[in-house]
Amino acid sequence: MSNDFKPSTKELFKLLRWYDRHSFRDENDEVYRIYEVCIELSNRAYKEHSEEIYKHGTWAAEQDLVDALREALVDHPTDYAGHFLAYTLLKYGCRRPETLAQSHPWHRLMFRWHEEGHTASHVSQILQEAGIVEQWTPESIETINSWIQNPALILHDHISIIYELFGLRVVYASLRDIGFEPRHDELFRDLAKSASPPICLNSISQGIEEEERFKDVSATTELSMRNPDGTTTQFLISDQRAEGIGLFSDQGSHWVVQYMLNGETYQFRADCRGTWMDVEAVINHFNQLMDRIDRREQAFRFGTGYHENGEHGFFIVADRDRFPELAGRLYIPLHLTY
Repeated sequence: MSNDFKPSTKELFKLLRWYDRHSFRDENDEVYRIYEVCIELSNRAYKEHSEEIYKHGTWAAEQDLVDALREALVDHPTDYAGHFLAYTLLKYGCRRPETLAQSHPWHRLMFRWHEEGHTASHVSQILQEAGIVEQWTPESIETINSWIQNPALILHDHISIIYELFGLRVVYASLRDIGFEPRHDELFRDLAKSASPPICLNSISQGIEEEERFKDVSATTELSMRNPDGTTTQFLISDQRAEGIGLFSDQGSHWVVQYMLNGETYQFRADCRGTWMDVEAVINHFNQLMDRIDRREQAFRFGTGYHENGEHGFFIVADRDRFPELAGRLYIPLHLTY
């Protein structure tokens, strides 16, 4: 195990004039330091350039800085620092294959189309022949062609790419609800409505399977406390809490989504996960529904964007076999784990 920063990290520290600012702790900490380097360079670019250039243009950089970033990229092929390094290099105008290979999938999408000679009209024809979209408007074709010719224009905004490509076929859902009740029923309903032709569900609703969603788990939740002498003490929350105060959890509780289709009543369960939606349950049951009514479509979720935490989901209902093949051919990122 290393006990010092990599040479590429030291070179970046030197170029940023971060003398004696950091001491080596471990390799995980070094990854974070590289992330900090990229954030610092982004902040400097924000101060040096107009908002238009910062978001949509190419940043100015000395060649020695670009070279140092490329060296660091080689040292971070699999960790999250690699994505940040690749993005920073793209913003500095570096289009080398190794930079694109380590870029976020949404970042390299338009670069791949540019390399392979795609035009908006060609991509539109592919999607139309697959039955995914109707003909694009002239405005959409012009916009997408501008992205293909200059991918830096759209590096920051994968959501615009999704909507420009698929339009009204896109289903959006907030997967983390601040009202503490993620709406599985609404996502399920919207997926059904977006199918072609649409599926009309009646009286869809969501409720809790058990009488109480949250249960007091103080008596079974154990915590550890480190003592000054280095030993640890185990204790139950119920032993320490003040009167009337407890720890509550919805683990083990379930949402129940119920709906009617063609006069029949159906339902499925989704795990309670605090403010987060059980997306897997919604997608799996929707796909089971499509099988039951002999439809070839299923729900697909587009890949999350750069530096996203997954709070927002973008979906499409499309042919179960043709769409994944088409998405792979066009480098469109998908979640394929449901």
